[in-house]
Amino acid sequence: MIDFDTWFRNILATSDLIASEGALLKAWLRGDQTVTSAYDHSELATQMLGDLELEEQTRRFSRELEKLKALELMNAFLRAFLDVDEAVRDNPTLANPEILLNSNQWTSLRFLILPGVRPLFTRQPTHGATKKHEQKAHGHQNEIFSDGVPVPVQRVPS
Repeated sequence: MIDFDTWFRNILATSDLIASEGALLKAWLRGDQTVTSAYDHSELATQMLGDLELEEQTRRFSRELEKLKALELMNAFLRAFLDVDEAVRDNPTLANPEILLNSNQWTSLRFLILPGVRPLFTRQPTHGATKKHEQKAHGHQNEIFSDGVPVPVQRVPS
């Protein structure tokens, strides 16, 4: 079973990808597989709703999210993501990535993330861990805590 830190880091990384201004356009329209393994919206939804169990784990980790003052935001992100997913299923036109990425639904999801999720990228170490050092890897500036968990604190430029 996935632990909170691993799950939350993956959710934050995916939300950062969604919020970026060109990463998914590059991946979905130009086929750049270096950006993400989610090659289209359907795969992104599979990863978020299936692999990361966004709905179930948001409920499971509600106490941890509440401690971070992120539960309300995570529930809003979940609803917005589900709204986009439903819109794509209901409207075949949105299967076109260029149309989807310029849609009102996608814009709403992106703008929910930008002011809300970004501050969560700076977290306090868990379980009494202390900050050891910073390292730069894969374009991300990471804080490394004594619990060994790297946490991205800066978005990769799009």
